[in-house]
Amino acid sequence: MPNTFKQTIIVAGWYGTGKTEFCLNLALHLAKQNVDDTLIRPLAEGADQENNEGVSNANPNNQQNIVGAVTCRPHLMNENPDHPNPKIYLADLDVINPYFRSREKVDFLKQHNVEIIGNNLNSTLNQDIPAIDNRALSVILRGEQLIVDLAGSLNGLKPLSLFKRHLKEGDYDFFVVLNAFRCDVNTDKEMIEFIQNAELMSGLKVTGIINNSHMLHLTTPDLIIESQTLIDYVAKKVGIPVRLTLLKSDIHNQLKDKINSPVLSFDKPIMREEWQ
Repeated sequence: MPNTFKQTIIVAGWYGTGKTEFCLNLALHLAKQNVDDTLIRPLAEGADQENNEGVSNANPNNQQNIVGAVTCRPHLMNENPDHPNPKIYLADLDVINPYFRSREKVDFLKQHNVEIIGNNLNSTLNQDIPAIDNRALSVILRGEQLIVDLAGSLNGLKPLSLFKRHLKEGDYDFFVVLNAFRCDVNTDKEMIEFIQNAELMSGLKVTGIINNSHMLHLTTPDLIIESQTLIDYVAKKVGIPVRLTLLKSDIHNQLKDKINSPVLSFDKPIMREEWQ
């Protein structure tokens, strides 16, 4: 079965684990998936079967670079003629750390049909102002694809109170990003405690773990395998699957079939032009 994502994807994790980098790459992936899905979109109710014959087989190899499938929904089509596909919305709800916020990449993401929901001041600057845009709730109520990028630490979960009551178990993905080489939350005990506290404070069930273990330019394939052993153990202890591993493409190419989870790969970081 394809690894499908829910309409609302909540992403939490400790400081510096790479939540924002993951959210940006996932948003770009889903936006691209929406474009690909227009080739194999199911027929709309009442559509002419004869006129659409063969469409579903237009791209039989479409799944080769896909880690998750998002069904293209014709009623959510974007009105922008340059992007005739559903938008992906990325809510930057980090009101704690003014650095490495997804809202910094608003122009770049717009080119790829990803819309940033930042703050209610309509500002993309790194202002340390706890201003939250309530458009995220509107996106949820409309049933559109939303990724929620929360601040590092458990306090970063508090903005969820804006729309938590509209989320029912089974209707959302709640991912915790882990980095085995980041201080403070890099042991099995610390990771398990963070996941349990995240569920306690949010009142939501964590549905997946994201392995984003790396040491920037010092990352090696051996370090990734080492991190996988730890994070697979944590996943087993808490009974939550590792949904994705985020890897730089050159590292992924060296590991091939040695990664136990689906892989989301990237050529170079979005938040950092170069590894530092």
